Amino acid sequence: MDKTTKRIVIAVVGMICVAALVLVAYYLISQGKIGSGKGKNSSSSEVEKLLNKDLESKYPEIPTEVVKLYWRFNKCIYNNSMSDKEFEGLLEQLRLLYDEELLAESGNSWDNMYDNLKKDKEQYAKDSQVIATYAVQKSSTVNYATIDGKECATVVTGTSLKAKSKREQTYEKFMLRKDSKGNWRILGWEQTTNPDDISVLGDK
Repeated sequence: MDKTTKRIVIAVVGMICVAALVLVAYYLISQGKIGSGKGKNSSSSEVEKLLNKDLESKYPEIPTEVVKLYWRFNKCIYNNSMSDKEFEGLLEQLRLLYDEELLAESGNSWDNMYDNLKKDKEQYAKDSQVIATYAVQKSSTVNYATIDGKECATVVTGTSLKAKSKREQTYEKFMLRKDSKGNWRILGWEQTTNPDDISVLGDK
């Protein structure tokens, strides 16, 4: 075999090896065994992270972190497409942040909350609306009080809703209460336009 023939054979073998490696890599990527370079869809990744979050053993320690997680759940639910099973799982996780008294209210049964959240999500999609950003006041500025012998805290948030080219800013005040295990649960919330409330966020 002359030198020219050897070079041709080596080149062909090299191309075959490269092609084989490409096919193997494609298979592994399609099976989800390795990253594609672009990474997983960020929304799917967030859904998975929130579904896998162990709130029984790793519950947020302070009121502001509870409220941040509340908005993280809501932003994920409202902004992303997901299966019914994933939607149910996220709602189950979200309800773990709620005080027993809030969940005991007639309008907050599982069925009612599921139906209302589903309708709201569908309306968001119809209006092309998303939760763009949210802000939660600093933990150092949170107001604490003892009500009926139980520790309570109020946390103010600001949320920016985006629908196509329009933006809407809303502010809400959350009431949280410590349960028997020492975990802060959301007792309720209401919209606020009070400048004193809004000022804790540093908004003008």
